[in-house]
Amino acid sequence: MTAVPRQAGEPNLRFVVYWRQADWGFYGRRNEALARSLAAHPAVRDVLHLECVSLRGLLATALRAVAARDRGMRTAYWRQLRKAVARRPVTVAPGLRVKSLRVLGFTGPALVVRLNRWWLRRQLAPLQHPAPTALLCYPPAPYQDEVADSIPASSLLADLVDDVPAQERDPVRRRRKAAAFVALLPRCGAVFATSQRLAERYGDAAPSGIEFLPNGVRTDGAEPAPSSRRGGRRPRVGYAGTFNATLDQGLLEHLLAWNPNVDFVLIGPAAGAAAGFLRRMQERYGNCRYLGRKQHDELREHLAGCDVLVNLKRADEITRGNDSLKIYEYLATGKPVVSTPMAPADRLRDVVYTATHAPDFQQALRRALEENDPALVARRRVVAADNGWDRRAARIVARVQGLAAPLDGRRERVV
Repeated sequence: MTAVPRQAGEPNLRFVVYWRQADWGFYGRRNEALARSLAAHPAVRDVLHLECVSLRGLLATALRAVAARDRGMRTAYWRQLRKAVARRPVTVAPGLRVKSLRVLGFTGPALVVRLNRWWLRRQLAPLQHPAPTALLCYPPAPYQDEVADSIPASSLLADLVDDVPAQERDPVRRRRKAAAFVALLPRCGAVFATSQRLAERYGDAAPSGIEFLPNGVRTDGAEPAPSSRRGGRRPRVGYAGTFNATLDQGLLEHLLAWNPNVDFVLIGPAAGAAAGFLRRMQERYGNCRYLGRKQHDELREHLAGCDVLVNLKRADEITRGNDSLKIYEYLATGKPVVSTPMAPADRLRDVVYTATHAPDFQQALRRALEENDPALVARRRVVAADNGWDRRAARIVARVQGLAAPLDGRRERVV
């Protein structure tokens, strides 16, 4: 696509963000945060966020909307459903629109694949725009090649979030995900990754190099300060995140057993074995309070009621490519944070208590519960501000603008 000359002081850059799952509005993940921050950047005229949804996914969302007991989640499901069936993009913020790309299914026979490709091209055709467009993809998104071919982008970017192949246990599916994870990278003018581990592991697949771009946090508005236990309230420890195979179940049970006078407030989606584990913990320990899935915007209120915030994910081969977004959000509250030594806690030991083994984690938790240091509260908020999403978005914009500038034949390779 031919670049349109940009007038001085006039925002003329357009972003299209293609996310790999149909979950806009639920978790406040990296793709959402960057889309909102890019839309607010003075050099950007608008952002369009795309995600694929299958007919089966539409039905599942409708059923969840009907069955949801939590009012916030019920509202989020209905919003997602309305977006999924809307013919035109839905405006969610100034300069930011979201749109679902509908497909028959993500897997199926060759005829279904051909029909999906035809249908996707029909849906993408009206979204083309004459302004210089940067297409930011999140591998391994379904039909990412078809989207990249249909959006006439002046710059193609990829953003690698977590080590998706490493999380797959089945060897065949792991190889398939690894191939999809890197398939788009040779076509990209710039590639970003949430961790140095990802940059090192997949750098050979990206001729442009991979730039380390950590997660961040939204720092606008007042953040809750550490809560005081008035009226004899029991200490409260909070955890927010997805309950899956990365959760250190032994660590959580150890903390519940050794802290009977501390309430543990657990928030996030859980399925399969993790859901059964949480049910057993609530039955066995009276200090375990699982609140289920909450909309991301509600989390601040829940975190405000806690005295200490914890990250209970194992630091191992599966999570080594991660950069926990939740830790940045924890730090923005100013509250004491205790975490296993996974990123970014391993880089922020001056403001985060870190421990690997359960007895050490227990000692760190006791120190955090007894902490009374306003300087540490302020320091955590400074660290959060230094990792704001607006700064991450500014780096992406600068990289795109650099791609549009004349090149001297050399491109820095960050691996």
